Amino acid sequence: MNLKKISKRFVMRFSGNFEPQVRIGAKVSVGSLLGVGDYYKILQEIPLAAIDKLLVDDGVFVVKGTDLAVSLSLLKKKIFTSDNDGIVRITDSALQVVEIESNHKYYSYIPGEVDFVNNEKIKISAWFYKYWLFASLGSYVKGVLYFVDASRPIITSRDLPADIKGKIVFIPSFLTQRLILKAINLGALGIIGTSIDYSEYVNISSVIKYINLGILTGFGNLRNLDALFNLFRTYHNYYVEVDFAHEFMYFPVREIFAYKKQYLLFSGDLWARKVMIKEDLDDNFVIVKLHSDKNKEIVVNKSEVFVL
Repeated sequence: MNLKKISKRFVMRFSGNFEPQVRIGAKVSVGSLLGVGDYYKILQEIPLAAIDKLLVDDGVFVVKGTDLAVSLSLLKKKIFTSDNDGIVRITDSALQVVEIESNHKYYSYIPGEVDFVNNEKIKISAWFYKYWLFASLGSYVKGVLYFVDASRPIITSRDLPADIKGKIVFIPSFLTQRLILKAINLGALGIIGTSIDYSEYVNISSVIKYINLGILTGFGNLRNLDALFNLFRTYHNYYVEVDFAHEFMYFPVREIFAYKKQYLLFSGDLWARKVMIKEDLDDNFVIVKLHSDKNKEIVVNKSEVFVL
C-alpha cells in the first residue's frame, strides 16, 4: 500500500470575532473546543472555474434572484442568480452566498499540537498518512470522507445515498460516467473510486467542467483491495484532505481511544495487517500480535494502529 507518514500543518481560518479557547503549545484531540466566533453558513456556492465574469463584489448583501455571475464558455450564455438572501463571499475557489451565525463553536478535526493561534486562524501541527492516487482531476479539497458501503461488489448510481452533499465520497467499485454524474448531482465535493475505463476518464472532463475525481488503482478491471477498503472504511465520517490536482490524499493519524478486538496495523512492511492488542506499554506504545502469526509479538506506536 502506497502510504507514507509525514508531518503536516492543519490550518483553520475563522469568519470573524473569533475568541480562542486554546493557547500555543496546547495538545488537542478530535472534538477539542478551539474557540467561539462568527461562522459563515454557506447557502449557495458556485465554483470560480465555472465563472467567466463576476457581477457582484465581495461583502455585498444580495436578495434572492440577484444576478451573481456569467458563464460564456458553454453553448449559450448562462447567468447565475442568487437562490437566497445573503452576503456575497468570494474565496480562492468559489463565489458563495452566506449568512452569519454568531457564537459558533469551532472544534478540532484532528489530533495535534497548536503552534499558532490568533483571532483569524489557528495552525495545528499533526501527523498524516500521505497516499498516492493513480490518477486524479480537480483541485485541493478538505472535508469529511464518506465510504459507500454497498452489499454488491459493483456499485451503481442506485446505491449512492442521498446524504453525500459536501463530502468526499469513496466508492469501492469500478466507476462509470453515470455513477460519477449521479454523485455530483447529489452534491459530492469529490469522488474517489478504485478504477475506471480510460475512455470515460478522458471524456469526463469535457462533459463536466469542474470535477474532483480520483482513481486508486488504474484503468480497466476492478482489483481485489480489501485491505485498502478497510483503511477507507476506518475514515468514514472523518476529516481528510485530497489534492486532486497532484494525485495525493492525506489521512490524519488517528488516536486510539478505546480498544476493540481487531485492528489494522500500518507499520514498516506490515501494511493493513490484522492484529490483536496484547498489552499497553505506555501512552505511546503497545504490544500487538499478528492474526497470521499469533506467536509473533511486535511493539508499535499506537498511532500506527487503526480500529477496525
